[in-house]
Amino acid sequence: MNKKFLVVALALAMSSTVMAAAGSTAGYISKSLAKAIVLSDAGVNASDAIFVKTALDIEDGKPEIDVEFFVPSIINGVPAYQEYDYNLNAFTGAILSKDTDIEEFNNHISDTDWDGVDDNFDSSNNIAGTEYISESTAKQIALAHARVTAADATFVKTELDRDDAEIEVEFFVATTIKGLPTYKEYDYTLNAFTGDIISVDADIENFNDDKNWDDILDQALDKWEYALDDTLDDWENNWNDWEDAWGDALDDLESNWDNTWDTWEDNWDDSLDDTLDEWEDTWEDNLDDWEDIWDDWEDNWDDTLDSWEDSWDSLEDNWDDTLDSWEDAWDDLEDVWD
Repeated sequence: MNKKFLVVALALAMSSTVMAAAGSTAGYISKSLAKAIVLSDAGVNASDAIFVKTALDIEDGKPEIDVEFFVPSIINGVPAYQEYDYNLNAFTGAILSKDTDIEEFNNHISDTDWDGVDDNFDSSNNIAGTEYISESTAKQIALAHARVTAADATFVKTELDRDDAEIEVEFFVATTIKGLPTYKEYDYTLNAFTGDIISVDADIENFNDDKNWDDILDQALDKWEYALDDTLDDWENNWNDWEDAWGDALDDLESNWDNTWDTWEDNWDDSLDDTLDEWEDTWEDNLDDWEDIWDDWEDNWDDTLDSWEDSWDSLEDNWDDTLDSWEDAWDDLEDVWD
């Protein structure tokens, strides 16, 4: 069980390290600078802009920053907003592409022919046979029949079928049944000219009264437990493989160190200063490589690291005793892993 715990801790620590490395934004411009660049190019004040996206993206292997914002406005007396979409070089802030559109213009306020243009600015709505009821009227008819207030309804579809001269209206209402959160979905088909209800359907979604929710929860927990056991078994196997590889690496390290020590000892008397300089350079390079590995194990190896650091402090005075203490520490660690 201890080994499984160590495997889980190792996996979480390594995942955090990988995610932190993947999320590094070294060299990229900041979000605030990206916003300032696009606002300056668009000639928009920060107080007038509503940002909906400022995200780092990779396009064709190159990092880009995608910035989207809109500015509320009034066009021909109708509420609207202008949407801006920019792509910037993540390093320099250079504008790679930009696009701007007028969105939600006229909002179907009085659009009886459903062509997306307000009747006040559209002559085509007076053509015979195109006097459809408006979108807002269709919604009001469906809500009135369902006895639902507009504040409680969330509309997902209000669509005109010109071929059949029908309007399909779909919305849902959040509710609670027998203490369980759910929602009721309504589906209406209306006559596009008169607003008469052609068909209506209402369903309770995500609710099944035939099942015992305790049994469902138990089944879900069982599946989760089985999946966890399988995952832990896989991790334990990976741990054993890693432990074997680590042991081989330690043997190689010890062998290499012995050879280095013999060479260093043979040349010590002849060129003490030169040998020490070379050894310190080599040791610093090795420390840099080892720090990345030991950082992930600091929580479990604090005592060992303290012993190891103390041993190195007295290396020049009593190297043989330090080497024995270091080997004892590795033996203790292998016992913990076993």
